[in-house]
Amino acid sequence: MMNAAAMIGNDSCPIEGFVPDEVNAFLVKRGLQGNGGEDGISAMIACGYVKS
Repeated sequence: MMNAAAMIGNDSCPIEGFVPDEVNAFLVKRGLQGNGGEDGISAMIACGYVKS
């Protein structure tokens, strides 16, 4: 994902220190994670670009 972002001119950075169980619970609570919570998040990245 980070390589793909770089290929289209976006910058990205991995995010460390998040608590996967809390993020998964947040996503399930808001209906943003399918399969009743069977799937889970394994990594987070921030993506963006600098407008010059």
